[in-house]
Amino acid sequence: MEKIPDFIDFLLENDIEVSPDLDICYSPSRGYHVLLSLDVKNPLARNTPLARVPKSAVLSASSSVLCNLLSDDKQRSLAGLVLAYLIERNLGDRSPWSRYLDMLPSREESCLRFWDQDEQEWVRETDAADILRAAEEDLAEMYDNTATPFFESQRAVVRATIGENVPWDNFTSKKTFADAVSVVAARCFEIDAFIGLGLCPVADLFNHSDHEDVHFETRFEVCEWCGNNDTCEHDAQALREAAGENDNESEGDDSAPPEIEDGNNDDFNDINVDDDDDGDDDKDTCDIVVHRRIAFSRQGYIQRTREIFNSYGPLSSGQLLVKYGFAIRRNAHDYLSLEREMRALYREEGIPWHELIDGSGHFNSDAGTKHLDGFRWQDEWEDVSEGEESREHDHGDNHHKASSEEGGESELKIDIRGRISFHLWDRLVLYCVRTGGSPSPSAYHEILRVFNSAPSSLANRLSGTSRCIIETLLVLLSRRWDRYQDGGILSAEYDYVISEEVASRELTDRESRKRNALIVLANEKEMLELAKARCEKALGIV
Repeated sequence: MEKIPDFIDFLLENDIEVSPDLDICYSPSRGYHVLLSLDVKNPLARNTPLARVPKSAVLSASSSVLCNLLSDDKQRSLAGLVLAYLIERNLGDRSPWSRYLDMLPSREESCLRFWDQDEQEWVRETDAADILRAAEEDLAEMYDNTATPFFESQRAVVRATIGENVPWDNFTSKKTFADAVSVVAARCFEIDAFIGLGLCPVADLFNHSDHEDVHFETRFEVCEWCGNNDTCEHDAQALREAAGENDNESEGDDSAPPEIEDGNNDDFNDINVDDDDDGDDDKDTCDIVVHRRIAFSRQGYIQRTREIFNSYGPLSSGQLLVKYGFAIRRNAHDYLSLEREMRALYREEGIPWHELIDGSGHFNSDAGTKHLDGFRWQDEWEDVSEGEESREHDHGDNHHKASSEEGGESELKIDIRGRISFHLWDRLVLYCVRTGGSPSPSAYHEILRVFNSAPSSLANRLSGTSRCIIETLLVLLSRRWDRYQDGGILSAEYDYVISEEVASRELTDRESRKRNALIVLANEKEMLELAKARCEKALGIV
């Protein structure tokens, strides 16, 4: 809490504007978070600006002392930002961002990577464990291919920059790098085509909800060579027009960048904290704006206060647990992978897994069409991307905007409503055809009815292909269920345990981790239960 006044001074000195209706607060349970005080008579309309951060105040590789030491592509990457963060943090008070960096932890203790081994066993058979393995592989590759070569080639410069008092072996260790990745990855935003990823003060203070109040806006389409958001010497189209060489059709679209998408650039009202309005509406900034109308109900109060939230993106419970250290019960963006079980079925039948895989390792909808012609229309498929419920979450000292490098997401999955993804449909169809079934043009729409509408009985109207698909899916669901080795505990029983874990007192770190592990398990069990119910209802089993 004592760091907030220094942070406010940092905001003022860097022309960072924050609405007077916002309060930056800290508590042990919620960490740093943002409260909004609002007159009930004056709700906030969509696109109302609440904060504006000049891009010059964003910490990035291009704005740090690293700007001349890394190639442009490395500067824009997560690895480049982590290196910039490490050096600026070790500069201490000499860094222009010192009072901002003082607000950040040395590492995100609640992230799954830092759980004790016995605690990680709680989620050993969940998607979170698979996502963590992928994240660890990405971390090792980043450290070996970017950090280590940088430390070796720039040792003299970096040593002279950070000083002799910082132990070099500790500064360059994989552990130090992993700690830094946990902090940076949980907070970075994609700023623009020139900066790439950056740490944006104020924007990273909002806790997460999948039904957010605010969102982050920036003009992304700037010159990737100099960051200019207008025409510049690098703008080939502008140079051609200036030279009168506009007779031939230009290659590509080099037009001036668009205005901030879906934003309101005019009339920032009274949000400048230093009341020094220079009237410049075209500043190159990152903005926090109202995503949906915010209003408080009238209950005899003139003014109400509550926390407001951003969204870290459409992340599953496993992704949230790995990156931020928390999970949300009935997360609207949750999914459950069945890829391991599907691969096992293919191996058992001797079916080559690569039949629907392209050169980059992703599913190719054009591959294998000789097996699927006549009943594959992806444009009609309502994929597993929408949820019905929204949840809010604070996570102590984790604050968070998901970067663009999530990774670890399976394409063979079911969602929170027990629906299957299109790629899982592809795999199921190919399996059934290769094991002796014959394509049926009606199968596609029959399966759509089973998984993209309310569960209903189609037992007497299912084609042979549809029945094979549903029966195969039941096998996958059963095998996935057996992986947990928890005695067949139902999601409702996990809910009871979770409710018992919650008490009026503050949870210890270990109790909080246990609760988040139980939430992940409950979410996955419920998705399996819903998918199984859809299958059994369609087959007339129940």
